[in-house]
Amino acid sequence: MTAYIGLFALNAVIPSVIVVLFSGFVDRAIDCFKLNLSVSQVVLQLGLIAGCMLLSAVIVAVAKLVGIRVHNQLEMSVLSEINNRLENLSYSTLESEETQALLQRVGKEPVENFFNGINNSLKIISHLIEVVGFAAVIIGYSWYVGAAIVLIAIPVLRQAYKSGVYEYQVFEEAQENKRKIEYYESVLTSRPYSAERKLFSFSPFIAEKWSAEYNKYVELNEEGLKKISKNIGITGTATNLVPLLFGLFLLVPLSRGSISAGVFVSLLATSFALIKKITVELYWSISDFAQYHEFYADYVSFLNLSSDRPRPTDRPAASARRVVKNKRVSDFSVIEMRNVSFRYPGSDRKVLDNLNLKFEKGERYALVGENGSGKTTIVKLLLGLYDNYEGEILIDGVDLREICSVSGLFSVAFQDFHKYEIRLRDFLSFGRDRFDLDRALGVLDSLGIDSEILKQNPYLGRVDRSSLELSEGQWQKLLLARVLLDDSPFKILDEPTASIDPLQEARLYNYFDSIPGYFTCLLITHRLGAVINVKNILVLADGKIVEKGSHDELMKKGGRYAIMFNAQRRWYSEQEG
Repeated sequence: MTAYIGLFALNAVIPSVIVVLFSGFVDRAIDCFKLNLSVSQVVLQLGLIAGCMLLSAVIVAVAKLVGIRVHNQLEMSVLSEINNRLENLSYSTLESEETQALLQRVGKEPVENFFNGINNSLKIISHLIEVVGFAAVIIGYSWYVGAAIVLIAIPVLRQAYKSGVYEYQVFEEAQENKRKIEYYESVLTSRPYSAERKLFSFSPFIAEKWSAEYNKYVELNEEGLKKISKNIGITGTATNLVPLLFGLFLLVPLSRGSISAGVFVSLLATSFALIKKITVELYWSISDFAQYHEFYADYVSFLNLSSDRPRPTDRPAASARRVVKNKRVSDFSVIEMRNVSFRYPGSDRKVLDNLNLKFEKGERYALVGENGSGKTTIVKLLLGLYDNYEGEILIDGVDLREICSVSGLFSVAFQDFHKYEIRLRDFLSFGRDRFDLDRALGVLDSLGIDSEILKQNPYLGRVDRSSLELSEGQWQKLLLARVLLDDSPFKILDEPTASIDPLQEARLYNYFDSIPGYFTCLLITHRLGAVINVKNILVLADGKIVEKGSHDELMKKGGRYAIMFNAQRRWYSEQEG
C-alpha cells in the first residue's frame, strides 16, 4: 500500500516540473530564432519534457500492476470481514428491515467500493499536489494570481463534497425501489416462476409493477442529477472565465519585464489546465470521496450491528448455575423450557405464553397445532436464534443464553430450506468433515432415492447439462437424508415434507422413528396421521401446550387433538384400514 501511495504522489509532482521545463523551452526557442543560437539547449529542454512524460507513463503502468495486488488483498480482507460479521449477527438483527436495507447498500460490490475509495482518495491527494505545485510555480512569478487560484478552489471543492453527500443520499433513498425492481425482474425472467407465468399469464401484471417502481427509481435519480448538474453548470461557467482574467493579470508583469514570454505562455496554459483540474477532475474526485465516505459510514454501522456473542443474564438465579460461556454444547440429557413467553420484535402479540416443555435424550416427540400456533417459533428459540424471551431455556441446567453455540447439538430440516446447487455429496455432508459413503447409500435406499446417483455425485439443480434436476419432493427427501446422516443428538423435522403426499410422509416418519440410535427427535407437522406412532405428542394452542400423550390417549380424551385428527381422518383411511 505504501508503494501504491508513493507512485500516485510521485506522478502528481511531474506536471509542475513540466511547467517549469516548458517555460524554459519556450524562452530558449525564442532566443534560438532571435539570436540565431544553437538548438542544442532547445533539444535538451524538449528531451527533459519527453523524459518526464515517459516517466509519468511508466509510473501509471506500474501503479496499475500494484493496484491489482492491492485489490486482491482488499478482496481477501473485506470479504472475510463481511462473512465473519454476518455469521456472528444475531438472528433478530439479521431479520430486521433496517439491517436488510443496510446490507443492500454495503453488500453491493463492497470490495470495488473500498478499492475505488482508496483510488479516489489517492487521486484527490494527487490532484491537490498538482494544484499546490501549479500554484507554487505561479506564486513564484505572480503571488496575487496564485492567491486567486486558492480562493477559487476552496468554494468549488466545498460544493463538490456537498454534491457527493447528496448523491449518496439519493442512492440510499432509491435502494428500496431498486430491491423491488430486482425482485420483479426475477419473477419475469427466472426459471422457478416460468410455469406460473405461462399458466396464469401474469407477466403484464408484474411488468406493470416493475414499470411503476422503475419510474420512481428513475425520478429519484433524475432529480438528484438535475440538482448536481445545476451546481456544476453554475460553478463551471464562473470558473471558466477565470483563466482569461489570469491572462490579463499576467500582462502586467510581462509588460514590466518581470516574466519572460515563455513564462507567460506556460503560466497562461497552466492556468487553463489548473481550472480544468479544479472544476472537473478534482471536483468529481471530491464528490466521489463524499459518496465513499458515506459508504464507509454504512460499513462501520454494519460492523457495529448486534452480534450473537453470549452475555450474562441479569437474573439473580443465574449466578448459581454452571456458566459455560465461550464453550460449545454438543450433547445433553435434558432440555427444558420453563415459563417461556415470546413476541417477535416489533409485535405486541405473544406467540408463546408461559410455555413449559421438557425434552429428554433418546425420546421421540411430535409437536402439532394449527398454522401460526408457534411451532416453528419454539424451534427458533431452541436454536438460540432469539434470546429476547421471558422465562428460561435450560440445557442440563445451564441457561441457553450462557452458551456460546449449540450448532453441534441440533440437526434441523425446515419446511423452507434452501436448495443449494452443489454436488450431491456436498449437500448431504453439509458442514461435516467426514462422509460415510456406505451409510449414505443405505439411507438413500431407505428413503426411496436411487442410491446409484450418489456414486455419480452430480451437481443438483441446473448448474450445467449434467446436473440432476429434482422435484420438490425429492429435494425434501435429500434434506431428510442429510439430517439422518448428521450425528447431532437432537434432530428436528419442521414440516419438511410438505410436497410429499400424506401416506408417503407417514411412511417416511415411521422409518425415521424406527432407526436405531440414541438420539432425540422432534417432529413438527400439521398432518396428524404422521404422528400416530409417536409416544409423546404435544398439542400447541394459544402459545401453550394444552394436551400431551400418545395418539390413543389423546383420542380417548376427545379434546383438541381428537377433533383435528377426525377432521383429517379421510387422509389416513388406508392406515386405519
